[in-house]
Amino acid sequence: MLRVCILSLVLAFSGLDPAQAADLGPTNTDRPAIAETTVHPFFRHRFMFQAGAAFNTIDSGASVGPASGSDGTSLDLEEDLGFPSSRTAFDALVRYRISDRWMIEGEYFNLPRDSSATASGSIDFGRLTFPVSASVKAEFDIQSIRLAAGYAFFKSTETEVGAALSVYATDLSLRLSGNASIGGIVAGFQTEKFTVGAPIPTLGLYASHAVTSRWLISGRADYMNLHLASFKGFGYDLDDVNAEVLSLEASTEYRLAEHLAVGVAYRYMDVSMGATSGGTTGQLDYKVSAPIVFVRASF
Repeated sequence: MLRVCILSLVLAFSGLDPAQAADLGPTNTDRPAIAETTVHPFFRHRFMFQAGAAFNTIDSGASVGPASGSDGTSLDLEEDLGFPSSRTAFDALVRYRISDRWMIEGEYFNLPRDSSATASGSIDFGRLTFPVSASVKAEFDIQSIRLAAGYAFFKSTETEVGAALSVYATDLSLRLSGNASIGGIVAGFQTEKFTVGAPIPTLGLYASHAVTSRWLISGRADYMNLHLASFKGFGYDLDDVNAEVLSLEASTEYRLAEHLAVGVAYRYMDVSMGATSGGTTGQLDYKVSAPIVFVRASF
């Protein structure tokens, strides 16, 4: 009734009749509001899948000797055995938000390489000795699956900062083949392989910040230095295990649509693992720096 009275007064002072007023259409208060959120989808979506390409630059080393005796020749795998120092590899990550503050994620990393080289000096590797000028074929395979659980101890509509417990299920394997001697006796074509691996727990921090509702920046750091008297499981029987993992990553994404984003990242990893296994004692390590381009889908 009040609305009718107010409308009548407006018509009276404006000089419009009811038919003319009807042509003006509904007032602004009658129009539905446009619902729009400024919160970046990264913080709202439960599930996220990332796939991309990592352009890896690698620096790796090894020393493998008998369990009792010398440590073996200290090798720079790129310089001494001709391993390629760069390789492009597939990169994948999956994240699931259990709740507003808890998340779990998994990441896969695989970097196999092989080489053929002529030994510039004598190489002691495990029980074998490759003489100077021997033709040596080598394979070095790096496989790692990272599983993590994180809790955001600071949370706002634009920023998230948390701590994570990760497990790097890492497997490093180096194989050398060629004409070699054993204990000073020429043995012809021989192959020696050293493999070390274990699930390595790390502690880390992560953070994400939405610069706008489309633009996100993120960072993560994980570290652990671990020593075990022995490790038995997952097919391994190792003694005197030592492992050190440092992983750093920074990324930025731009949201093309509600459920699709593209981005770039930079990752640095420094991993070293050593143990005694099968009559040999060895240490394998690698450093990888990698620009990454990726696509993200989230729901």
